[in-house]
Amino acid sequence: MFDVVILTDYRYVNPEKTDWYTDHVLLEDQLLQTALEDKGLKVCKKDWADSNFDWTTTKYAIFRTTWDYFDRFEEFFDWLEKTKNKTTFINSAEIIQKLLSFWQWRLKNYFA
Repeated sequence: MFDVVILTDYRYVNPEKTDWYTDHVLLEDQLLQTALEDKGLKVCKKDWADSNFDWTTTKYAIFRTTWDYFDRFEEFFDWLEKTKNKTTFINSAEIIQKLLSFWQWRLKNYFA
């Protein structure tokens, strides 16, 4: 059982090769994880799309670097809807859904 899962995308879970950008992402994630662990919490980082992870095994999930949602809107919306009843999102599902809907609308209308 975890207290907190830090949500990321597959590119930032144990990458084999890194560059300066990925190094910064990993550093920021590690700083957050260390700060939470220093408070006595059991923490891990997971790809939001990891179908093998049981989301009922964590109390909370915090959105950090889930940036591949941009290319996977529908899959991300479906995951968000399904998972919001299995754990508590630090950033509420409703807020995330509103932000994603806004960006999806903006991209559709601005770049069409």
